[in-house]
Amino acid sequence: MNVTIKDILNNNSLSNREWVGIVEDADDPKHEFRAKVRIFGLFDDIDIEDLPWAYPISNIEFAGDGCGNISVPKVGTIVNVKFDNDNIYAPKYYSVENIQQEIIDDIKDSYENAHIYSYDIDENIKIYYTQKDGFIINIKNNTITIDNDDNIKIENNNGNIIEITNDGKCNINVKNDINIKGDKIIIDSEDINIGGDNLIKHLVKGEDLIKALNIIIGLINSHVHTISGSATIPISTPISNINNDILSDIIKVK
Repeated sequence: MNVTIKDILNNNSLSNREWVGIVEDADDPKHEFRAKVRIFGLFDDIDIEDLPWAYPISNIEFAGDGCGNISVPKVGTIVNVKFDNDNIYAPKYYSVENIQQEIIDDIKDSYENAHIYSYDIDENIKIYYTQKDGFIINIKNNTITIDNDDNIKIENNNGNIIEITNDGKCNINVKNDINIKGDKIIIDSEDINIGGDNLIKHLVKGEDLIKALNIIIGLINSHVHTISGSATIPISTPISNINNDILSDIIKVK
């Protein structure tokens, strides 16, 4: 025998009661984060399509005012439910009853003042804070960490890392190319090392090198050979001066 909402109303009082149920359907056609909740002891024998849509309630949900925190509930989640004005067609769900073990594992070593902002194990999303690890954003094992010493670390699931430390350092460690593109790229530093630390060879200033080489070329071209004590023969083929065409139009140094 199919049980109807009317049958339930004739046999139950909704006044001043909190109920517990399981989310059966979260595919809300209105996209308002509603869910169909099978309330234990109340909607046990109701077909899913006949279950009323329940709205979420929370003390941090202000999404209608342009800000806040709200998530689509997971099918199978255990929630609390109450009814506005004893209206069985207007249930509201809140307060997830079961805490996932993975959430507990992430905060148990630094439980004091821990915060869970968002968690979706199926989608591999975690946003949380602990005093030990700091503020963590983890999406599919791509992580942004801001620790309590003001260090920032970005790491993707391939192990490529960007770190900004509180002592003013920025470390980039990747397994492939680093591509920087812009109309103009400026690197302004008192000390630039290309190739690692403890370098002993210096970059040559192109214009100064050309000037020095052209002085040498001038001396070679002006050299003459003395023959039989008086006759002189200049160099047979003068060497051309080096011009700025050999310099890079892209890379410049002080």
